[in-house]
Amino acid sequence: MAKQYEHLNLGERSLIQTQLLQGFNPSAIAKNLGRPRSCISRELARNGWSAPLAIRPVGRPSLTGGYCSIRADGRAQRLSAKPRIARKLVAGNALWAKVRQGLKSGLSPAELFLPEGTFNTKTYWADKLGITNSVALGA
Repeated sequence: MAKQYEHLNLGERSLIQTQLLQGFNPSAIAKNLGRPRSCISRELARNGWSAPLAIRPVGRPSLTGGYCSIRADGRAQRLSAKPRIARKLVAGNALWAKVRQGLKSGLSPAELFLPEGTFNTKTYWADKLGITNSVALGA
């Protein structure tokens, strides 16, 4: 049975931020949330968290190592709405026009992108039924 994955929600991200403020490390946060440790470490790496340094730099330290649950959730929402791979067949492009013209002229989707003159309907159906070309064409 395949595993079911759920994205982190704003409540979980807020809990991550709160626990970072309290000094929890990522593995302890993962245990508290019931999530894999890698899930939390990837979330923190994606959204600007850096582990506290042993020697503090001069000035005010950044709270939660730079992680902000609101920004992280907004980023996740934006990225989930955008497809990773752009579609090739988009209304209005050249490929769209070629497909529409081919379908209107009676070609099947299998015939659309074969080189001109290479598709023989009789041979295709003979092969599909498992009959050799010579028997199907009466040769």
